[in-house]
Amino acid sequence: MALAPPRMSGADAEAYRLAIVASSRLRTSLARHGLELPGVRGDHPSGVGEPVVELGRASATVVHALAELLDRLPLDGREGAV
Repeated sequence: MALAPPRMSGADAEAYRLAIVASSRLRTSLARHGLELPGVRGDHPSGVGEPVVELGRASATVVHALAELLDRLPLDGREGAV
């Protein structure tokens, strides 16, 4: 018997929805470049209600291809940000 998902407050439900939207956007963007991270999914919000996207596992080949793609993009002034 499957467990019922926990009930979320309105703010947490919205954060979860935003995480799902963000993960879908990332999957679509990666697919345009022939890349796939199978574990990408929206996750329940963190303790402060921030939307969270689980990136999951990826092969080293995909990670190198993603890094190469990102390295080709111009920096936008946030290169020191983490």
